[in-house]
Amino acid sequence: MVDPIMIGILGTASIADSVIEGASKSSLVRITAVAGRDPERTENWARPRRIPHAFDGYQALLDSGAVDAVYIPLPNSLHLEWALRAIEAGLPVLVEKPACTSKTAAMRLRDASIAAGVPVMEAFMYRFHPLWAEVANIISSGRIGEVRTIESRFSWACDDPDSGPALAGLAGGALFDVGCYCVHMSRMIAGCEPSRAAAFERRGFRQAGYKELGFGSRNNVDDTMVGLLDFPNGVLAHFETSISSFERHGATICGSKGAVTIDRPWLQDCVPCVITLIDDDGRTLVRIPPADTYQMELEAFAALIQACRRDRALTAGARAAADDMVNNAAALDALFVSAARRSHDGNSSVDKHPVT
Repeated sequence: MVDPIMIGILGTASIADSVIEGASKSSLVRITAVAGRDPERTENWARPRRIPHAFDGYQALLDSGAVDAVYIPLPNSLHLEWALRAIEAGLPVLVEKPACTSKTAAMRLRDASIAAGVPVMEAFMYRFHPLWAEVANIISSGRIGEVRTIESRFSWACDDPDSGPALAGLAGGALFDVGCYCVHMSRMIAGCEPSRAAAFERRGFRQAGYKELGFGSRNNVDDTMVGLLDFPNGVLAHFETSISSFERHGATICGSKGAVTIDRPWLQDCVPCVITLIDDDGRTLVRIPPADTYQMELEAFAALIQACRRDRALTAGARAAADDMVNNAAALDALFVSAARRSHDGNSSVDKHPVT
């Protein structure tokens, strides 16, 4: 038996509750500490969640020696700083998406991980659900032929101008908050990196009703984006993402002989899921049993840590995780550049920005 990985949480974001619930179902990880900026609030947060250690400040947790690794669900603007500090303390890092807000920052984090021999993983939990293994099996079997297009959407309506996703100062916005899932999945299914990207955005919650809710200049983020990724193997991916429209989730992978649709690609909520396979034989429903994606993500993170411990170095899997983080950041960069060009010069043509 391998001792469980003791994980500390930096911050008390709401997403941490899903991670704590996932950890409670696993024998491979334990949440043993949390750190916050307000000692009383952090203690009150930790107590009902049965977290034994509450630290006054993030650095105090990193210096404590009480954990084997950290999970970082802080605002996007703080991810890089605290991931680097954790690596400096010798602690493996599971950092919420987007791990970094630019390719340059992601490369810096990857380089620090390699130099220290400490793994870092971006928390795209959706990919660990067994439905994606089933999708991969369907594609590899040839049932839908060669993949031609990938379509996805992830949107929800934010009505709080003080929330992290709505604040430019915290690196909010639709692409960083939920659109990054669409980009990551498209790269995963295409099996290579996009060569070009194009995007249109709506910025600043300028639609009717938002001013009355208190939205203003501090909320100058992309509240809606429609994007396109052009892959060198001929696959085209298009997506829509928003934090100012009705909540919608979904993905469709279309091939030369059929298609696969997924109604719950991102948040399965521990309930049964259905994949619909469409081909010349009609529609086939593939039922996937419930699974906790956060538990599976934590166990994958623990396995990465244990493998690096055994090898006493970063494994190929750890390096691949760091590269994946950098490559996703590069795609996000290209989408933002493309959207900004059309916003600034008024050009409505779809000039695809190279992904470098």
